[in-house]
Amino acid sequence: HQTSGLAVLLVASHTDSQTYKKKQGLQGDMLPQLAENLQQRFSPVLRFVQGPSGPFFCPCYDKLDGGDLKPLAKQLDLLSQEQLRLHQLPDSYLEVNKRLISLKADKQSLPIIPMSDFQRLVQEIKPSLTAEVVVGSLQAYGFVKKVDFGSHASGAHPAHGKVPHCLIDPVTWLTEMCALLIHPLEQRPATPDCAVPVPTLTIRDVRGVLDAKETEEKFGEDQVRQLLKLLQLMDICFEYKSEQGFVFPSLL
Repeated sequence: HQTSGLAVLLVASHTDSQTYKKKQGLQGDMLPQLAENLQQRFSPVLRFVQGPSGPFFCPCYDKLDGGDLKPLAKQLDLLSQEQLRLHQLPDSYLEVNKRLISLKADKQSLPIIPMSDFQRLVQEIKPSLTAEVVVGSLQAYGFVKKVDFGSHASGAHPAHGKVPHCLIDPVTWLTEMCALLIHPLEQRPATPDCAVPVPTLTIRDVRGVLDAKETEEKFGEDQVRQLLKLLQLMDICFEYKSEQGFVFPSLL
């Protein structure tokens, strides 16, 4: 909620284990301090719902009543019955997403921005916001997806290195890419010997498909490589024999 924060339940599992009880005996109860640290960092953006005996809900599977399992289930049920407005993102978060959608209009082929630009955008809208919290919240709602080109085995695009990026409106983008690249593969005829063709596309194939779109935008080879890296990072395809082709497992 925009005045009381997004409701969050903290759940600590394995607190009924002998290992945890042993550490608790030596170090004391660490959960209150952990909860306090979280509250100091994320309040009032997040609203932490208290458990029956502290800030955490602690299921205990060695007890007949399950410890905090029933109170946890009851609290989740109560939250599910609250009005939808109680689960809306804060206005400042929605403004960030609105600005991102505007940026997407200028990035038809690859709607991504570096996280450094995302940070600046967040600071322009509300200096007290933390970019990591905002991007995590927007990602949870499916508005964005954080990607790291440097995390892929094939290496990063030279223009980006290991700098994290933010993919804007990933569901729409993936749908459009599937319509352009994957669905046509389903219509490929079988070879004369009735063998089913491996569903692959080369960089040249992808560039040809994109250039055939009814737009004035033309795609260079670097842009196509970057697009394919994004699809690889999202497990849509994988590289086959050093860019001889990109295989789409969903069609195998």
